Amino acid sequence: MKYYVVRMKFLTPVHFGTAENKKGGSLQAFNCCADTFFSALVTEAAGLDEALCGEFINAVEQGSLVFSDLLPYYSGEEEELYVPVPLNRREKINPLDLQLSFKELCLQYEAVREHESAAYIRAGGVKAYLAPFGGAQGSPKREFGWNGVQRRMDFRVGSRAYYVNNYTFALGAGLYFIAALADDALLESLVKTVELLGLGGIGGRRSSGFGKFAVVGGPQLLSEASSGDAGVLHAMLNDKQSRWQMALSVLCPAPGQIADVKAGAYGLVKRSGFIYNAAEQSWQKRSSVYMLRAGSCFPKRVAGQLLKFAAEGAQHGVYRCGKALYMGLPV
Repeated sequence: MKYYVVRMKFLTPVHFGTAENKKGGSLQAFNCCADTFFSALVTEAAGLDEALCGEFINAVEQGSLVFSDLLPYYSGEEEELYVPVPLNRREKINPLDLQLSFKELCLQYEAVREHESAAYIRAGGVKAYLAPFGGAQGSPKREFGWNGVQRRMDFRVGSRAYYVNNYTFALGAGLYFIAALADDALLESLVKTVELLGLGGIGGRRSSGFGKFAVVGGPQLLSEASSGDAGVLHAMLNDKQSRWQMALSVLCPAPGQIADVKAGAYGLVKRSGFIYNAAEQSWQKRSSVYMLRAGSCFPKRVAGQLLKFAAEGAQHGVYRCGKALYMGLPV
């Protein structure tokens, strides 16, 4: 498999519908899972070419095309690529120094709590984070943007105001995804479809202009020659011998893979959405499913499965991608 990094610079605020998952504080306002991205991608591809849409679906089903979640990056003095915080190590943090003054102890406690609640960590800092009692001081928090609220008017029934939560990325910040490809022949079509997807936007409230983005610099092939966080990512993505393999995307295990999942450390995330009913010309809520979220760790790479739903009124197949991309943890 070859691994490509594709960076997305957002031109407008984003609105991703993960409110039910943010209540636990484990996800960020800009969190966009791989299944959401895959659904948007194949919908865009279907509008271009039904055959291309079928190619994407078949490639994912066969495991020759795998996506990560959309993950944050920051371009400053150097390119910073972030990955989910591993779920197999939440307790090994720097112990509090009880010899400090009360004020200093409070500040240290707040730093530890902030460290514990972090959702993402820089790829180059993963090894230090996994070291016993390591990580908090070596991983400064990065602000990728800010939350906001915008007022909108609904003129369908009178004039009713409503408010929409959104997230605006800071200058230099955005989201990227990793695409694992067994065949480079699909790369050009993939990038072109992603570029077209950026014109219409991704996520919710696209009719209000949310979620529009541009692809930055084209796809970057990760190789041994890559430096910085990209080089670290290349090494971990190809490390299949590590005793802990961390998922970089949501995972829906097949029945025969449950034993491997139970041997790991994971968190659940609710995945729900809507489907357009052509007969009634309305949007209907489709069945929800719980998946294992990015950052879950297992002793081996659990492939997962591509789910297909039957939706009333839908004139096409309804898919949810539960196949995960992995990297080996340096432990």
